Formats: sequence, C-alpha cells, structure tokens
Amino acid sequence: MRYGAICYGGMLSKINDIRCFADDIAQWRVDGLTWAQIAVKLGEEDILAGTDEIRSYWPRLSEGRTPEEYLFYWRVSQRDEELREWRRRAEGAEAEIETLHQQAQDWELQKQSLLELQQQHQIQQAECNRLREEAHLRDRAAVADAERFRQQIRDITKQANTWQQKATEANSRDQEARANIHSLNQKIVDLQRQLVEEKARADKATSETQAYGEVRYFMGKSELQKQLDKANEGLSGWNDFGVSLLRAHRAGNKAEIAQLLGRLEIWAQSRGKA
Repeated sequence: MRYGAICYGGMLSKINDIRCFADDIAQWRVDGLTWAQIAVKLGEEDILAGTDEIRSYWPRLSEGRTPEEYLFYWRVSQRDEELREWRRRAEGAEAEIETLHQQAQDWELQKQSLLELQQQHQIQQAECNRLREEAHLRDRAAVADAERFRQQIRDITKQANTWQQKATEANSRDQEARANIHSLNQKIVDLQRQLVEEKARADKATSETQAYGEVRYFMGKSELQKQLDKANEGLSGWNDFGVSLLRAHRAGNKAEIAQLLGRLEIWAQSRGKA
C-alpha cells in the first residue's frame, strides 16, 4: 500500500507538471518572450529545429499560426494526451490504492485473527503443559501404587508359604498323632489281652481256692472282682488318655504331650515291677 501511495503521488506530480507547461507558455507570451526564448526556458530547443521542415506545407496547416506557434501548440496537445493518459493511470492507481487499502484492512483483520489465534495457542499450550504435568504426577502415583501392590503380593506370597509350611507341619503332626494313636490302640489291645489272661488266671485261681473253704473262696472272689474293676477302670482311662493325647497333638501343646507320655512311662514301669 505504501508503494501504491508513492506511485499515486508521482502521477499527481506528473499531471501538475504537464498542466504547468501550457500555463507557463501562455504567461511567457504575455510577458513578450519569443518562441526561441520559451524553447530555451523549457529545454525544448528541438521544437525550433522542426520549423523549417514544415514551412513547405505551412499554408495548409497555418490556420493563422506561425510554424513555431503551431509546433508549440502541437507539443501542448501531445502533453494534453499524456496528461489524459496520466489521469487514466491516476484513476487506475486510485482504484488500486482502494484495493490495496481494502487488502490492508483484510490483512489487519487477519493480523488480529492471528494474534487471537496466537493467544489461544498460548492458552492451549499452557493447558497442555498443565495436563502433561498432571499426567506425569499420575504416572508417578501409578508407579508407586504398582510397587505397593507388588510388595503386598510378596507379603501375601510369603504369608501363604508360611501357612503352607504350617499346614505341612500340622499334617506331619497329624500323621505322627495317628501313628501314636495306632500304637496306643495296639497297647490297649495288648492290655485287653493281658486283662483277659489275668481274668483267666483269676478264674483258675478261684477254682483252685474252692478247696480251701468257703470263706477263703469268697475272699478270693472279692479280690478278683476288685482286680477286674481296676482293669476296667484302667481300660476306660486308656481311652481318655488316647483322646487327650490326640487333642494335645493337634493343638501343638508339647508340654501336655510330654506330661501324658510321662504318665504312660510311669504306668509301664509300674506294670513291669508288678
């Protein structure tokens, strides 16, 4: 637009120069200057050089003018045509200037739009930075949560292994208790067999003592009954002993197990002495 304004200004200056050309010639004629002097003032000495050439056909062109005057006015007419051409150019330049002015307004609007877009871009960039920072914080929190979950899994796995070990130990103790119970049951069977043998011997002793008299017989029978009652009581005690030992083994109560086994050892020793 600045270039168009400069061109338009140059056109106006040229038009003004052409207009002054004719005005100056008229004024100089009024002032009494000759055509030769006017030609020198205007720097148009070549006009005078053509006067001799046209004198041969001057009657046809004179119309009351001298050759010099004709040439000068012919040059003025040329300048008028040039003036009209420059005016047309000036009008075109004005239209172009208007177009450029409209383009400048459009560019100003585009510039304003670009500034607004730049502001929006800055706002969006700030929002993106904020979201990126939040995402970074969430990622760090997620990593921390994942590490915490992995630690929990390790703890649970460790606890599960501990429980598995305890279950294995409990199963081993249960098998040991079953073996002990089986052994105790076998001992109970042996004691029952001994009790039967004792009873048989008692029956035999009873039959043998009948010859020694009725009182001795009844006394022997009473003693045998006491032994039988004692044996039955011992058998019931063995059942209670086995249940207590199994319960203590399942509970893992080593002190009670040791106490029960100690009682069993004492009983076995007493039977051996007997």
